[in-house]
Amino acid sequence: MVRGIKRTGAIVGSAALAATIALGLGAGTAQAQAAGTGAKSGLSFVRGLDKSTVKVGDVVEVTTTLKRDNANWWLVHWVKDMHPTCFDYVDGSATWTVSGKTYTQATKPNEVTVTDDAVQINPPAANSWEPPVVMKSRYTVNCGPGTFSSGGFEWVTTNGIDGHGVFREAGPKITVQKGTSSVSLGTIGSAQTGASKALNLFTSGVPDGETVGIYDGQTEIGQATVTGGQATYQWTPSAAGAHSISARYAGNTKIAPSNSQAQTVQVTQSAEASSTTLDAISDAQVDKQTLLRASVAPAAAGSTVTFKVDNVVVGESPVVDGVATYGWTPSTTGTKTVVAEYSGGGNIASSVSEAQSVAVGEADPTITQTSTAVTAPATAKTDSAVTLSAQVTGGTEGTTVTFKSGATVIGQGTVDASGVATLEWKPTAPGRVLITAEYAGDTTTAASAGTAAIDIEEPTAPADPNDPGEPGGGSLPGGSLSGKNSAAGSLGSVGEMLGS
Repeated sequence: MVRGIKRTGAIVGSAALAATIALGLGAGTAQAQAAGTGAKSGLSFVRGLDKSTVKVGDVVEVTTTLKRDNANWWLVHWVKDMHPTCFDYVDGSATWTVSGKTYTQATKPNEVTVTDDAVQINPPAANSWEPPVVMKSRYTVNCGPGTFSSGGFEWVTTNGIDGHGVFREAGPKITVQKGTSSVSLGTIGSAQTGASKALNLFTSGVPDGETVGIYDGQTEIGQATVTGGQATYQWTPSAAGAHSISARYAGNTKIAPSNSQAQTVQVTQSAEASSTTLDAISDAQVDKQTLLRASVAPAAAGSTVTFKVDNVVVGESPVVDGVATYGWTPSTTGTKTVVAEYSGGGNIASSVSEAQSVAVGEADPTITQTSTAVTAPATAKTDSAVTLSAQVTGGTEGTTVTFKSGATVIGQGTVDASGVATLEWKPTAPGRVLITAEYAGDTTTAASAGTAAIDIEEPTAPADPNDPGEPGGGSLPGGSLSGKNSAAGSLGSVGEMLGS
């Protein structure tokens, strides 16, 4: 009996090895993982996997061959591959080969039944197969890590007494390892404090609905939920400087964790908000200067305010102690829209005042009309002072003339007894500029303006006093060195000068 038991074990072992080799796995693979086998009532099967060690998310193919011995003639009604519920059937993957012909789920969809834990192939009623029957199906492995049975096999034959074979845990065993994951960050670029910055994440192997942590250095600053391999996190930096931003997936019971490469993001201090307020404007009349006054808080050094009427620039003035002013002289009646636009500067943002609707009335008929003519040089050099002169005809002594280069106020002059106002001005940049002189007017005289163009040039570089000049072009006191005779005379003159 002992010998019989040993021999039976040897036979079973040899059968398993032979079955493994028959499946194409090879003797080397058999040592690691034998195929699943079983037999009943003259029929036997061999069930094998295309790979015995997988990671979560991998696809395995199960192949089962059902045979009968020569001692019976039973036919097969149907076959069923049984598997763990964490094996997800790959739709359309089932095939079966009978009598030399192979069928698929696509060609015989009504013969395939899929449940959570099995795939059954059942031919139409009254039909049966003559073994051998070879069945294949593929599954996506979504099990937790571990080693366990990959399932088993079931069939029914025409043997009405003992033709039902069920081997639910026949195997073979499968070893499942955690699935891999990856996470990466899209290029972030630069960022500003207080401003939202979208961080785009791209993942692989991370299930939908799970989260990825966003880190600044070693500190988690937020999480983003993955959908379809992507996620987005809105980051609002609070501090300027270099920030090391990375994304980390913590993993779960089935998926291994992963981290992105860190990106160094330079965060700059965002500009401080400013506000611009335009004082109320009233009593505007044609040919009468109306003061436009804008208050800015906070204001940067060297910044300006541009005044616009009906979206047309009428003047630009520097901000001094948080205030910019400009004398506007309407030329037509009607309702005008006036705004003041602050330029910003340094770390202070630009801003725009609320628009004001201003009613401009007719010119006062009792006011004396004036005219202003500008006198300026046709050309000038940068950083060299020029005199700008405005002749106001009909103006009042002591009133003000405002000079502008383009729309920028460059200074003011006072009308003297002869009706002239002057300003010394140093151009700072080359190019053609339009100089405007605006007479402000007063209670008895109307405002007026005149213009003149100046071409500004860069100054000519002075000659180098140490430059000897062109060859042959030099001279000495007492005579020229040019020419043979002249050279001799020159040397004689030099001798006389030296008293020799």
